[in-house]
Amino acid sequence: MAIPGVRAVLERTVGIARERSLPMFHRRRFAEWF
Repeated sequence: MAIPGVRAVLERTVGIARERSLPMFHRRRFAEWF
């Protein structure tokens, strides 16, 4: 489920194209790896 308009905002502000897929983010914290 995506929020409408987020891709357009990212394209204008950060320069990430709408067609590009974004990476999946994990809930595991970096400190928990060690």
